[in-house]
Amino acid sequence: MPSATPASVAHGAGKRHPGAGGPGTVPGGRRGEASELLPLFGLEGFASSYPAALSGGMRQRAALLRTFLLHKDILLLDEPFGALDAITRNALQEWLLEVWQRFRQTILSSPTT
Repeated sequence: MPSATPASVAHGAGKRHPGAGGPGTVPGGRRGEASELLPLFGLEGFASSYPAALSGGMRQRAALLRTFLLHKDILLLDEPFGALDAITRNALQEWLLEVWQRFRQTILSSPTT
């Protein structure tokens, strides 16, 4: 069975989420929002790509897109960029600051060396 694409994962984030139908569920209306956010998350043009075709940084941004679609006040990221090389990690840390400036959610992140 092939892996889901970034867009389909983002669009279906709430369908089988823990506690589906309750807190933390992404309503079906978020499909359009996910599509609108693909460019901000650096995924424009990759909506139909499989994860194996994406770089590590793009996979992390797809995961963060799903997280942001939950619209929680606080996001806890456990070493979100730990598996990436130093250059990509630094670029994504700067990118995350830009995303934070737009959404203004509290982000707690464990340190990444």
